[in-house]
Amino acid sequence: MKISAILFFVLLITNCSSDSGDASSTGSDNSSGNTTGTIMLLGADTAIIGTQLNTGFVGSSLAAGGQPDYIVIVDAASTVSFTEPNILTPNLADTDNGLILVVTDASSISGFKGISMSISVGGIRNDYACTTPVSTFIDCGINSISLDIGNKTIIFDNLIVTNTNTSTVLTINGTLTW
Repeated sequence: MKISAILFFVLLITNCSSDSGDASSTGSDNSSGNTTGTIMLLGADTAIIGTQLNTGFVGSSLAAGGQPDYIVIVDAASTVSFTEPNILTPNLADTDNGLILVVTDASSISGFKGISMSISVGGIRNDYACTTPVSTFIDCGINSISLDIGNKTIIFDNLIVTNTNTSTVLTINGTLTW
């Protein structure tokens, strides 16, 4: 899996946000931890990638320096490290069979939210993305992402992502806490 593709999306997210910091944040500092909860997938690609994400670890970053709040979720065997000034880096245990999911939700401030997800199975990488408002990717859907770093919760409610190579659509539902 190419971490550079995920980091590119994070940079895209930060450039699209007009947020200059979240003074009303209800949360604590940047955090990380093991996930609990279930994320289910629905769509044609589930024959290849499965119907449930194998999440295991989350790194989160509160808005700073013009960047929105965002998280990086990885599979159960991997971790996420934090470096200043607000960069989360996935550390994959197995690049042939892994998950990287980058999520931002600055919709209450700038109206922007987005997903970039890479799932590798048997060395084959499947990349998915969505943004709201729509840009180059499919629209994520109204109220489809609820990210609350302060309470260490992410909710996906009929989130729609598209495979960036085949245009196949996946629907994502579920809740994770960390």
